Amino acid sequence: DDAAKRARARAPQIAAARATAHVAGIDIDSSWTSFIPTIDLGVGYKRVSLVDNSSRGNTDIMLPAGTPPELAAAVGSVFSSFTEGLNFTQPRNQWSMSANAQWVISDVFLRAWPAYKANVGSAAAQKIQVEVTEAAVELTARNAFYDYARALAQRAVDEQSLKQADAQAAQIKLFV
Repeated sequence: DDAAKRARARAPQIAAARATAHVAGIDIDSSWTSFIPTIDLGVGYKRVSLVDNSSRGNTDIMLPAGTPPELAAAVGSVFSSFTEGLNFTQPRNQWSMSANAQWVISDVFLRAWPAYKANVGSAAAQKIQVEVTEAAVELTARNAFYDYARALAQRAVDEQSLKQADAQAAQIKLFV
């Protein structure tokens, strides 16, 4: 029992199996990130130059060919009276902010959930692997201890056999 406890406390295979089980537990935690939506945030700034509203360019209206001159004059006067009051101030500092959240439902059911279940199964298998490795190390330590005890017993038997053979050889010398 003492040899098995010592081997279990010092075996590198057990430490490696425990580290692998720990990584499998971390994989479970990291697989939850697949369920979190993707969020994109954006901020922008633009400085616009001053626009000279006094020179708008050509404000004539293009009318189809063959338009009676009276109609063209009436449309032109209406258009010019409409565009006279169109002086406006344009903001020079323009800020933009955006936020987008995207959660792909098909990915949750077709990719994230199966990956999570696979990681849970892998973690359970790694825990069992730790137990198996511990049991194998204990068994190997017990077998090594029993082999050592058998070797010591065999040595004692061989020493007695050697003493007995020496005694028989001495006895034979006496008889000769």
